[in-house]
Amino acid sequence: MQTLIDANYWDVQVGIDDTVFFWRAFSVRNGDFIGVCHYIPYSADAVEGKSYWGSYKSLYKQLVRWGWGTVSVPISLREFLKNKRIPFRHKLLWTLEHIKKYTFLVNVVFLITFGFSIVSIVNPYIKQTSYAYSLPKIMSVILTIPLIFFIPATILKLKIVRPMPENWPLWKKTFSLLEGPMVLVNLLTFSFFPFLEAQTRML
Repeated sequence: MQTLIDANYWDVQVGIDDTVFFWRAFSVRNGDFIGVCHYIPYSADAVEGKSYWGSYKSLYKQLVRWGWGTVSVPISLREFLKNKRIPFRHKLLWTLEHIKKYTFLVNVVFLITFGFSIVSIVNPYIKQTSYAYSLPKIMSVILTIPLIFFIPATILKLKIVRPMPENWPLWKKTFSLLEGPMVLVNLLTFSFFPFLEAQTRML
């Protein structure tokens, strides 16, 4: 309770209450503050719309809301600059964590898939370099390996889960079998664009 008082409670002007409070408490305790995980039973309703595509629209809006969690980056970096009592080691580790979580993990799949094409558009002369010939082949291998591992994963899934209902249409059964490869599509869409929109709106 004392930590709550010292941190001046929550910031009513920011909708992301738990993240903002953590960094306020982190600063007021000069870096001597961590979150402790409590594993408890939890349930939550999945997003649902009035139609199939409406559910995807609702999911997109929910992911945009989650993307606002990136507000912790400017808040924490501001406190790192202001509070000289926070150990440099804590500042460095948290900055690297921000880079990994909000930059690398969000963009890595997109950059692996389209990175070379984007660079070629920005700088056409890149095609004349020696590694321009080998890089597409390397990227192809990197993208092919996960697809190969989806085959045994799909077979294992069919063995351990309940069989698909007999009355399912063919297209639904097909999508169920392609659930693994569709993860890559999800990484390029719902795991990227909602967070990009949230960060752009925050700017």
